Amino acid sequence: TAHPLRRFLSVFLLGVVCEAANIAVTGAWYGNILLTFSVSILLISLLQAWKKALCGEDRRRQFLLFSEFLSASAAACVLISFVGIDYGFPGVMVPVLISLFDYREGASPEAFKPLDRPEVKLAVTAFALMPVCLQRGVHPIQFFCLFVLPLLALYNGKPGQHRFKYGFYVFYPAHLLILLAAAMLIH
Repeated sequence: TAHPLRRFLSVFLLGVVCEAANIAVTGAWYGNILLTFSVSILLISLLQAWKKALCGEDRRRQFLLFSEFLSASAAACVLISFVGIDYGFPGVMVPVLISLFDYREGASPEAFKPLDRPEVKLAVTAFALMPVCLQRGVHPIQFFCLFVLPLLALYNGKPGQHRFKYGFYVFYPAHLLILLAAAMLIH
């Protein structure tokens, strides 16, 4: 959905359902990736509002929106340090940093548009992913996420066909249930 609140609610509620299932089976909080993405969605919404304000002349509004974004980011960082979610605060910030380079019409001022280059986007994405890979407690296998960068370089910025949209909503909780069932069988 293009509506930020609906996007947030769909990802967040699915994350809550998955987390509830995980707690029911394992008895432990995990803080799944959907909860991470839901925080990212909120911060991206604030960042996009600031970027749109940069296209206008109202400096006070620009300052207030950027202050809102920074305050929400700081609050998210503190909350995540207590609650804990998948990949922590660096994981939240990867999509947020990448969204800085969302240049759809009206999303950014003209001055930012020269940055709309594949090499800039790849460098920012790699830079954003490094703290995720280097976090204490993160398995070294996470470095393989960097192999997605060439695929991202091929993305043309247009949405794909939505044939499997709801299949992906089902896939995440289904694969978690399968993995939990397999772990229970092994132990």
